[in-house]
Amino acid sequence: MQTVDAHAINECGIPGIVLMENAGIRCVDTVLKRFPDCLQKKITIVAGKGNNGGDGFVIARHFFNKGANVQVLLIGEHDSLKNDARINADSAVNIGVPIKEINETNIKSCRHILNHSQLIIDAIFGTGFNKAASGIYEKIIEIINETEKTVVAIDIPSGIDSDSGQFIGAKVNASVTIALALYKRSHWLFPAADAMGELELVDIGIPEKALSSVPIDINLLEVENIQTQFQDRNANSHKGTFGHVLLIAGSLGKNGAGGLAALASLRSGAGLATLAMPESCQKLAEAVPLEVMTTGLSESKEGFLGLSAKQQILELCKDKSSVAIGPGISTENETVELLENTIPELNIPLVLDADGLNCLALSPNLLSSLKPGTILTPHPKEMSRISGIETQEILNNRIAVSSEFAKKHSIYLILKGAHSVIAMPNGEIFINPTGNSGMATAGSGDVLTGIIAGLLAQGMSSKWATLSGCYLHGLAGDQFAHKQSKTNLIAGDLLRELPNTIKSIFP
Repeated sequence: MQTVDAHAINECGIPGIVLMENAGIRCVDTVLKRFPDCLQKKITIVAGKGNNGGDGFVIARHFFNKGANVQVLLIGEHDSLKNDARINADSAVNIGVPIKEINETNIKSCRHILNHSQLIIDAIFGTGFNKAASGIYEKIIEIINETEKTVVAIDIPSGIDSDSGQFIGAKVNASVTIALALYKRSHWLFPAADAMGELELVDIGIPEKALSSVPIDINLLEVENIQTQFQDRNANSHKGTFGHVLLIAGSLGKNGAGGLAALASLRSGAGLATLAMPESCQKLAEAVPLEVMTTGLSESKEGFLGLSAKQQILELCKDKSSVAIGPGISTENETVELLENTIPELNIPLVLDADGLNCLALSPNLLSSLKPGTILTPHPKEMSRISGIETQEILNNRIAVSSEFAKKHSIYLILKGAHSVIAMPNGEIFINPTGNSGMATAGSGDVLTGIIAGLLAQGMSSKWATLSGCYLHGLAGDQFAHKQSKTNLIAGDLLRELPNTIKSIFP
């Protein structure tokens, strides 16, 4: 964003003060839209000494001109302000906006003012902040939070580093965050995203030329990205037209996972789905949906997939369009050996999930044998197992860890969680905004695996099957939660919601 700003100012000739004015106007418009009665309330803007504070002075001026009861609390001295922030502070003073300088000696009066405000606008730090708030800044942030008033943060809540997604000290808990020009990573990466409240992006007049001047490899996944990947179905079609998915799943006591994945592949549009499982499991597979074909695979004496199933799997793959391996297969030694011997010989798109990933973690040879374009769908603990990186370090560096792993192994990777990070083998990253905490339930990941495998079977590329599958999976969860609740969501609800989800984005 700093580079984009610099290009807009230096190369496109748009003065920084114009961008600041645009930002302030767009913020006022957004606040009025969300809080139509705010002009009848007391508005307090807490401003820092940098450009975020300058945005705050523009906002104060426009609210004052509209007749609002608005006041600015400036942390520091007016005379210490510089450049565009100083110009806008002077303008606010000249038209009569009340500005109170806050320091250590009068901070109690600041508490009183904020407690008697109905709307607080946080314009303290903005996106240039990268260290823990301290001193008077920390105290002001704590007071803002203690008031429990409605808080609108400009660009990003003060105290949050815009890139890491992590808390590094005291931070403002916003009711609404107005992102300027572009989203920043921490708008979507947890735990920082939890402090944003409702998020809204506003245009501040940066030209497309400036935006395109910077290679942006980290993107927010949006519905427009995936809509073009789905084609109308030709009337002269049959079930084979839309692909045949092979699901290799299951072990004793874990038959349901494969059934969920298989049905999800059909719900995503695949024409056929075959669930291959140990022979003893096939005999007990009452839970497998009627629409799914099953076949038994040779098993070890303990009832797990055995090495002798290799030729069966390779034969099954000959007429299949995609294969997903992992849900419920166990990590028995012979099962790991089976995958080591089978996966290198597969010549159709592959999705690895659940125990498939755990087997991967137990076999360095298996990891190195993955073919380019393979899709992995780990949660952070599974990612730790296959990468050797501690789970907390992964959580602290979701983008960097995902990107490096995907590039190193030439694979597509979904690091599941809030919000899921999707890494491409070329280093490109997408953050998926859909999904909710209700999806932290047994079988949810199996449904995701099935959706992706189903999209692959229909001819979608690994990139777009990964992106589309992740988006649709999360959106199904969001739509169910909106109709019912997050609390009672189960994996089967995702399957039942998926047809409505697909219809909603392709009306």
